[in-house]
Amino acid sequence: RRRRRSSSSSSSSAASSSSSPPPSQFSDWVISSEAFDREDFGLGPSDPVPDLSIDPDEHVLTVINDHGTNHKAYYISIRGTNFQVLDRRGRHLAIGHHREESNTKPPKSPSPSSPSLPPPPSLSSSSPCLTLILSLPPLFVVDVCHLRLPRGAAPQDLDIASDISVLENRVAAGETKREGGGGPRPFL
Repeated sequence: RRRRRSSSSSSSSAASSSSSPPPSQFSDWVISSEAFDREDFGLGPSDPVPDLSIDPDEHVLTVINDHGTNHKAYYISIRGTNFQVLDRRGRHLAIGHHREESNTKPPKSPSPSSPSLPPPPSLSSSSPCLTLILSLPPLFVVDVCHLRLPRGAAPQDLDIASDISVLENRVAAGETKREGGGGPRPFL
């Protein structure tokens, strides 16, 4: 569990956290950002650092880059039916839909005389989903968003999938634009 610093902490409500703007390197919808400090998370020098963290009381999704020299890319999908995602001002982030693929027929085994491909997948079900794509500089922490859950639900009840990649150090320090005309980080 993270111990927030009083000088740069975000409060328990998204609306009241809008008083301390994030650095210009990050988008204005992000709750807060700061340099990574192991002590803020109660971690010792050899303790493993989580890539993602959800505060059990405030339900704030936090992303952590503990890599000393490289940026990291985070692809985070939250799926389910009973959740809302709020930015630093308490505004809802748009939730889309995720479609599950399923084969309606088992694939045929190709034979040497008549090779065939398996049937194309059909889209059998759809569920609400929010996907965040973030890029963090080395040794940085971002409180990304508030997760609003139904009464009685806990963060571990969410279906969260993530893919995290260390990026080659091609981005100059302090650069805030990505190739192709992107804007401030993290990207959404």
